Amino acid sequence: VVYNIDVQTKNTGRLGCSLNCLGRLYVDWGKYETGLEFYFRSIQLLDTLKERNILAIRYNNIGMVYQLMQNHTEAIKWISKAKKIEEAEGDKIKIGIRSFNLASSFAALHDFKRAKEYFEEADEVFSVTSLNVQISKVNAGLGQLYFLNGQYNLANERYKKALEFAEKAGTLPEKSNIYHLLYQFYRKQNQFESALKYSELYNQTKDSVFNLKVSAQIQE
Repeated sequence: VVYNIDVQTKNTGRLGCSLNCLGRLYVDWGKYETGLEFYFRSIQLLDTLKERNILAIRYNNIGMVYQLMQNHTEAIKWISKAKKIEEAEGDKIKIGIRSFNLASSFAALHDFKRAKEYFEEADEVFSVTSLNVQISKVNAGLGQLYFLNGQYNLANERYKKALEFAEKAGTLPEKSNIYHLLYQFYRKQNQFESALKYSELYNQTKDSVFNLKVSAQIQE
């Protein structure tokens, strides 16, 4: 309804927002191709000079949809476009977020060298902030890279730091993710008592996260 009103009134700015919102809805429903169609239509209505900040966010949105589709080459292309704009604007926090997103896609492509570079770039940005969730995510990402490369001492250090900041943030999904990483780590090390501890913590938090998601879906 809102979209149709914006079409009738020919309000370009609001029409772009409506298209973006429709894109997000379809992405949340798992209809990624349709979501992308709306995202692409929304960026066509933006003034590429006056609305560069919004354009960067929408480029990143497109990149994240491609991540969900496991098309990491396209994800890197679009997130890089967003990062380039934000580097020109000097927005450090957004640069850190884009660096983390790029690192995740490079890690998925098993390009661990590039992934490490971007994780470290994100770490440099977030380590001097109070953004505990982001600090936790970056350390978990670096820990996983070290783990996959057999650098277990470095992996353990990063995992513990990730858990420390996840607990500071009090974010259940993030804690659940790190419990699972620690379970895998200790199982690999044949430290079965510790592996069992984190397996139990993971299962407990996983159930809680599931219940939270179901509750949110019911409310929506």
